[in-house]
Amino acid sequence: MYRISAFISYSSKEKVIGGKFKSCLENFCGYEAFIAHDDILGSTIWEDEIIKSIKNADFFMPLISKEFKESPFTDQETGIAVCLKKKIIPIKLSEINPYGFIEKYQALQYKNDVNNLALTIAQIGLIYEPKSSYHQKALNSIVYAFCESMSFEVANATIQILCKCNDLSPNQLTQIVKAIKTNSQIENAYGLNALKECLRKNYKISID
Repeated sequence: MYRISAFISYSSKEKVIGGKFKSCLENFCGYEAFIAHDDILGSTIWEDEIIKSIKNADFFMPLISKEFKESPFTDQETGIAVCLKKKIIPIKLSEINPYGFIEKYQALQYKNDVNNLALTIAQIGLIYEPKSSYHQKALNSIVYAFCESMSFEVANATIQILCKCNDLSPNQLTQIVKAIKTNSQIENAYGLNALKECLRKNYKISID
């Protein structure tokens, strides 16, 4: 299943929030998120790994802050992403706005709630043209997040997004139905009845 891949660019001084952001993107969005301090293996040439990961990413997400602006590497990562014409979603950790080549992009504001920020990002991926690769990957990603729900919070959050999707494929629907029947976090989610109604109304699928 092809899913959205995201490269998180951040100051090493803010690796804690970077790690939380990665975890939420993976759990609530179903994205494949790359963050250097977790994902670069020992003995590898880290510059090469970073360049390769940016090339392979669908979304480039810089965590903008005073520390980001002072980092010797984040601007270089951003420049690579701009040259490669990556979809850029800046995240403001403070009052510092996107600058330089990415100042034209509207930033999302982090307000000590990583989960809701991740859900906003999940929906950004879905607004692209339905036939585009971004939209299809975003659909795959949210279905994956739902099916792999490890908590009621994730199940209920992803249900809200799925209920807004009206172009799920037969394969995606099969995965959703299977997860409803086998994942206990979904089975007991308070939003499950709403999802069942959406499946019945939009796709003629009835689940007891």
